[in-house]
Order: sequence, then structure tokens, then C-alpha cells
Amino acid sequence: MVHPPKWKKWLSYLVEQHVESVEGTLNPSLHVSLVNGRYQLSTDTAVYSFDDLYDNFTTAFEQTDLKAFQPKSVLILGLGLGSVPYILETKYKVQPTYTAVELDEAVIYLAEKYRLSNLKAPVQCIAADAEVFVSINTETFDLIVIDIFIDDLIPEAFLSEEFMAQIKGILNTGGLVMFNHMAMDKEQKDRSVQYLDQVMRPLFPSATYIETRNNHILVNTSQYLK
Repeated sequence: MVHPPKWKKWLSYLVEQHVESVEGTLNPSLHVSLVNGRYQLSTDTAVYSFDDLYDNFTTAFEQTDLKAFQPKSVLILGLGLGSVPYILETKYKVQPTYTAVELDEAVIYLAEKYRLSNLKAPVQCIAADAEVFVSINTETFDLIVIDIFIDDLIPEAFLSEEFMAQIKGILNTGGLVMFNHMAMDKEQKDRSVQYLDQVMRPLFPSATYIETRNNHILVNTSQYLK
């Protein structure tokens, strides 16, 4: 893991400190910055990852009873810098085995350079299309996190009934799905609730969502919610 100079970390509490920019295969510009002492991964239009300040999953895990739900195997579709394993390990001392699927190899490079190498939990990164991976994968998982965006849009392939049915097929009994949807305005909120009603609930009757500052985290069950 790359450790920033102390002076740069201190300054990041006053003003964002640029660290590195690379050109991705999907995103023309990927930027790593220090903000409030944390690594942030962003494009020109969206934040992809922000350590424990990635509000979407920080809030989701705060509202999840992780003492009752102790995942041993986690599938992450859409890696970012690895906020999900970082939050689970540093805030909740949860160290399952991770499989992370990310299409953009530049994102994997940045995640391994700036965050994943510092974690105790094993993280296997696979450079692949998540849609293809899910369709051919034979392993099952306790927790499946779906955090797939191109800028601020979820590709249509991941909103289909077929894709969610495949997700159900690789979810262990008693497992949990967390699917990140934008919810910054009424249109986005309505769209996420419509997806929940029309796609998730026919497969998971008790599906609901966790409301965060700008997102809805759709979950397949309320069993583990506080």
C-alpha cells in the first residue's frame, strides 16, 4: 500500500490533494485523491470509492446487524478502491474471503496499490465483465455487493430480471444482497423503488432498501437490518 506523506494527509483536511490519475478502459479519467485523510477514487462526474467515508455502504453496514450476520464469503461486483472490504475490516473486524470482479483493469491496479494490499482479509481480483462472471460462476456467497456504475448510471444489463435471478442462484441460504442505486432526486428514487417492486420482490418477497444520503441500497431481506 502507498502511504501518503503526513503533510499531504494533513493538508487534505483543508483542500483535496491529487495523488494519481490514470486512463481506464471504461473511464477516460480515473483520479485518486486524498480528502479528509482518506483515499477517494472518482471520475470527472462521480465518486466511485471513499474508504470509510463512502456513505452508501458505511450507512448500510451501520444499519446491518453484523453480529448476527457474519459473512464468510463475499462477492463484490464493481470494486472501486475497495471500500467494502476496508469498511468491514477496519470498522467491524469482519474478515471474510473476497472475490472482487471489476471490468476496468486500471481500477484493479489502483485498488491494489492504494488499499487492498493493506488488508488482512484475502481479496481475489478478477478482471472480467460481471454479467459474464455471474452467468458462468459456480461458487456461492454469503454476501453479494453490486456497485456497478459507468459514471452515475447502472448499465441496463445489470437491471434485468435474468441477472437478478442469477444473483439469487449464487447466493447462499440466509445470504444477503446489497445493490447500490443512485437516489439523488425524485426520478432516481422512483426508479430504484420501481426496480425493487418489479424485479427484486418477485424473487425476494421481503426485499427492501436502506436509504443513505444520496443512494438506496437495495437488499433482498430485512432479516439482518437493525
